Amino acid sequence: MKVYYCDISDLNIKNVDYDSFSLERKEYVGSINDEKRKLQSVLVWMLLRRVLGDDNNFVRAENGAWLDKYGEKFFSISHSDNFVVVAVGDKQIGVDVEMI
Repeated sequence: MKVYYCDISDLNIKNVDYDSFSLERKEYVGSINDEKRKLQSVLVWMLLRRVLGDDNNFVRAENGAWLDKYGEKFFSISHSDNFVVVAVGDKQIGVDVEMI
């Protein structure tokens, strides 16, 4: 298992380029009104892409969760306040981040 994180406290969504995202992901990000929540979403997917490859490697399950379409990797995402976290492994995995 590997865990990746990003502190987004000094970032602004206007300075983050997500033009290379899939159309579905761009539409999802565009539907988010809150700027911090939008930034969290974009950074989570940037971390996933860096680790697992492009957006075309992900499919949405019936329950709404995103999966590696090849079933080779499992991942879990979490975000809270100024942190986003992605955990990736060869077995089902869960991660949670919370500001205290």
